[in-house]
Amino acid sequence: MISAVGTRRSDRYLPSQGLPPQGVPDGRSNFPATVRLSNGSSAPAIEVKPTRSHGYIGGLDGLRALACMAVLLYHTWPAIMPGGFLGVDVFFVLSGFLITALLIREIYNPQGQHRINFVQFWLRRWRRLFPAVFTVCVVSIPLAWAADPNLLARIKSQLLGTLTFSYNWVALGTSSSYFDHGNPRLLTNMWTLSVEQQFYLVWPLALICIFLLPRRWRPAVPIAVAGISVALMAWFAASSPDPSRAYMGTDSHSFGLMLGAALAFLSPQPFDTSQHRAHRGFAALWGSIGILGLAGIITAFILLSDSAPGIYPWWTLLTVIASACTIHAMTARVQAGGGIAALLRIILDLKPLQWIGVRSYGIYLWHWPLLLIWQRSAPHSPNWLSTLVVATVATVCAALSFSLVENPMRRAGIIRTVRTWITPAPGSKTSGFKTSSRRSIPWRVIAYVATAIWIGLFSIAVIQAPAQSDVERALADPAPTPPATQPQPAPKANRSPAPGTPEAQHKAPKSAANSPAIQQQPTPALPAAPQAPTQPQPAPNAVPITGKNITIIGDSVVRAAMYALADRWPGITIDSGVSRQGEAIAGLISAHAQDGTLGHYVVVSNATNGKLPDSMLRNWLELIGKSRVLVLVTGHGPANDSWIAASNEAITRVARQNPQRVVMADWNRAAEAHPELLYSDGVHPKRPEGARYYCDMLAHALSRAQQLR
Repeated sequence: MISAVGTRRSDRYLPSQGLPPQGVPDGRSNFPATVRLSNGSSAPAIEVKPTRSHGYIGGLDGLRALACMAVLLYHTWPAIMPGGFLGVDVFFVLSGFLITALLIREIYNPQGQHRINFVQFWLRRWRRLFPAVFTVCVVSIPLAWAADPNLLARIKSQLLGTLTFSYNWVALGTSSSYFDHGNPRLLTNMWTLSVEQQFYLVWPLALICIFLLPRRWRPAVPIAVAGISVALMAWFAASSPDPSRAYMGTDSHSFGLMLGAALAFLSPQPFDTSQHRAHRGFAALWGSIGILGLAGIITAFILLSDSAPGIYPWWTLLTVIASACTIHAMTARVQAGGGIAALLRIILDLKPLQWIGVRSYGIYLWHWPLLLIWQRSAPHSPNWLSTLVVATVATVCAALSFSLVENPMRRAGIIRTVRTWITPAPGSKTSGFKTSSRRSIPWRVIAYVATAIWIGLFSIAVIQAPAQSDVERALADPAPTPPATQPQPAPKANRSPAPGTPEAQHKAPKSAANSPAIQQQPTPALPAAPQAPTQPQPAPNAVPITGKNITIIGDSVVRAAMYALADRWPGITIDSGVSRQGEAIAGLISAHAQDGTLGHYVVVSNATNGKLPDSMLRNWLELIGKSRVLVLVTGHGPANDSWIAASNEAITRVARQNPQRVVMADWNRAAEAHPELLYSDGVHPKRPEGARYYCDMLAHALSRAQQLR
């Protein structure tokens, strides 16, 4: 979540914890007004001028802007920023640092009262965060309803979690995976806002207890809590193939907030350079560390990915530490020495970065729902166009929201601002507009009518929103229920996966015998799947293409086509899982081999949820043994799912390198030829026509596999 802390003047300009102005009783400065970069040289260098007691930490808005752009690129063009999701952790460190500094300032107030006004603190946070969130929900939900009602699946629970700042727990409680690319939620990005708001609720209370400890022990508390959080993320990530619990849990993803809080304890008077002497060596050291930290953050954005080994929590933790180092280089004690630290601040203080950083909270809130709406409206748009459109519209919406909603409500309060909108006083600018005459009355009437209509559309959209999307219904019921008059075979007990396999907790039905009896239904004629010019002929002594000789392991695409697969090849072994990652396939192949359910033709269709590198595919080929044939199915999905294209390229290479043992089934090409046979997500085949079309494509690939000896 983009930190809202620091975007308002009172958050960005903080007094130096009750110390006298300029750092000495008589008010005189105790450090030189100009600090030189050179060693003893008389040439002028970068200057660090004394600031008043309300000092501004330069560079933090620029750091926030870089993190915001990384998150946006991760969602719109992940091929160039696969680790951009780590921008969230940069925001966590910023929030932990700045919020703790605000609270320390309040405890060390000039009156010496040593207390926190909890009500006022929480009210300020509410005024800062809630108006933008509510605006995004009210505007985006009717637009999503118009683009595709499937985008509003489970919107009621999403709204409940968003407006109560508990989205992460609501999502986990309803088994909504953050990494389910086939069924993205309209308000998924609100989980980070919930984590931060929960931190804002609890941390002031904890801080009062921390201040009962001796000063030297205070930083140890948030550091210890951060260590526990890291351990929880590592444990949750290792115990489930879906890292959503590790990633979205407040307990397991709060170490960034805690390390930011520890930094606030360790940085004396971090906001006012007038409280510190100029130490050029100290500034040079931490300025260099800050530059290395910033370089590490950018490198992580570019090189890491959400499925990289060790990403939860170790690479994430390193990114958090790099962020803390960069923030520390911006604090007053380091900046007082000038030099390379001041140069780093100047770079991050560039005006465009400052402007984006101040509005980064709104950009983050707007970009995700706008991206989903754009994808459903223009599903085949290239990544560059999606990035351009979403970034532009999100920035415009964020700027308008910042000027017309967020700032007025933060300054005057939510109720007073709304009252001013309804009956503005002459010359009032509270609402962002100046009203000075009766000529504004017709426009106000138009605005009232338009607002009422929009609120009506919002209400209708929420009321009529489906409990499940079309894809979710298909995945929840992969085979239709037979008529009550027809006897049904007793389902077999599902085999438990081998101990230690990644799928131990998330198994889907793996055999046609596990599904109810399948009824043959008349369907319209289907287009032919792409085929070679000549029909392949089976090799002498070829293994027959029957259900008992085929094992298909895959993701939700396979599950959506399960009905048609079992109908085409009775007795086929089907092992499908929603949001299944490629790392799970090797363990499943081994488990099927141990159980004797690994057929001669091993079909793997798992290219839609993450990148499949060549080494992984070659490992599958080794695991099935030399007597079997591996059929690799390409994936199909929106253009911004760049890992699908990368996986398809790897499948093509491995198939060409192993022509006697690997066959490629080109579902991507088949789906591109007939997108009308897919659900609105552009990934899953519709039932029954699309599922039967998927089987036609696979049947042709199997006929080519039958040619291999």
